[in-house]
Amino acid sequence: MVQIGKVIGGYKIYGICRGYCIARNVSPRTVDSWVVWTIDNDKTGVHTGRYFSDKMDAEWEFASLAFPWFKDNVNINFIDETG
Repeated sequence: MVQIGKVIGGYKIYGICRGYCIARNVSPRTVDSWVVWTIDNDKTGVHTGRYFSDKMDAEWEFASLAFPWFKDNVNINFIDETG
């Protein structure tokens, strides 16, 4: 069963929502430190993952998949550092 804290393929799951999970690589020597997977229908495994080197990119992907409204309703504020 896929659950928080379980290690799958060297990645420890730390978030699950709506059929998706986000996990961090337990090995410090890797480029792809983060993954977002689709959980199998029987909830015993995962498939179709996207791998990331940046935590924020992985969290953004996870939130976008788990919460369909997320992408359309997030305001990104850019700060003008030159002014």
